[in-house]
Amino acid sequence: TLNYTDKTAESGSTYTYTVRAVSGDSIGTYKSTSTIYCLAYPVISSVSNVQNGIHISWNKVKGASEYYLYRKGSDGKYTRLGKSSGNTLASVSESTLSYSDKKAVNGEKYVYTLRAVNKNTISAYHSLKGIVCLSVPVLDKATSKQDGMHISWKSVKGADAYYIYRK
Repeated sequence: TLNYTDKTAESGSTYTYTVRAVSGDSIGTYKSTSTIYCLAYPVISSVSNVQNGIHISWNKVKGASEYYLYRKGSDGKYTRLGKSSGNTLASVSESTLSYSDKKAVNGEKYVYTLRAVNKNTISAYHSLKGIVCLSVPVLDKATSKQDGMHISWKSVKGADAYYIYRK
């Protein structure tokens, strides 16, 4: 085996690793070491349609100082939407981060992913979440008819169905 996964490493900690060769009772020397900051990948907790776009929320990663959020559209390419420090990508709370993608286009399907960052350490991509951007249906008219109330609305690009609510 020429690899090992340290499943006990904790996010926000620094570790130094080295490897020694073994053959029976013979053990080689330490040759090189590698020091790395362990940074877990962020998990997207929710992706939902909102009034003017798509809202993405994720859980805080221990040791992360910022996050990079990426979006893939119909062109099949990921684009970095921004980072959570500097130009403030997200509204920050103690345990959850979020972003509203106001440039999402109605009827388009998007996939979101993000990475945690701390100085020169960037986590892996994970937690891909897809969603179709759906605008709010515009009610066309509502009329009272002999057999009940009749309502109609304008088509929403990308919608497969509609839910009707009554208060």
